[in-house]
Amino acid sequence: MHNRAGMKRQRGFTLLELALVVSFIAILIVIAIDRMWSLRAEAEKASVMQVIGGLRSALGLQIAKRVVDGGIRSIVALESTNPMSMLSVKPARYVGEVVQEAQSLAQPGDWYFVTAAGYLVYRIQFPEEFHSDSGGPPRLRFKLQLQFDDNNANGVHDASEAIYGLDLVAVDPYTWPGFAH
Repeated sequence: MHNRAGMKRQRGFTLLELALVVSFIAILIVIAIDRMWSLRAEAEKASVMQVIGGLRSALGLQIAKRVVDGGIRSIVALESTNPMSMLSVKPARYVGEVVQEAQSLAQPGDWYFVTAAGYLVYRIQFPEEFHSDSGGPPRLRFKLQLQFDDNNANGVHDASEAIYGLDLVAVDPYTWPGFAH
């Protein structure tokens, strides 16, 4: 005969305990998914900043080479060129050149160069925080812009005006929190 008073009774989860555990796990999953969702946008911004940094470095090297070879005035010819052509290794998502932006088959996350306008374009992949009044799909557009003394304020470089360099500048105003421009 077994003594029932001395036996410990094994029991499983009650329905309430099970519901609490499942709720807790569900909350953790929602928090993790939300964090991963915001991390993908942060990763996109970091990737874009890396490409722009690489382009600016390549531009600096190209300017230095041209100044040494032909003087500061020789950088004027770079203003309408594709900055991607200065990179020895193009970004994986660079799809090439198009004549008109409307001809581009670029997908979100792609880079391309519009030859008629002289714009380097990046299509925003995760546009939740991106804002621009430029119209069209969410995108960043950049161009090479000559830096010079605009003595007559006409916006055009004249032969008598001093040149300081060339910069990669945004074409359209935009806000994208966490992205330095």
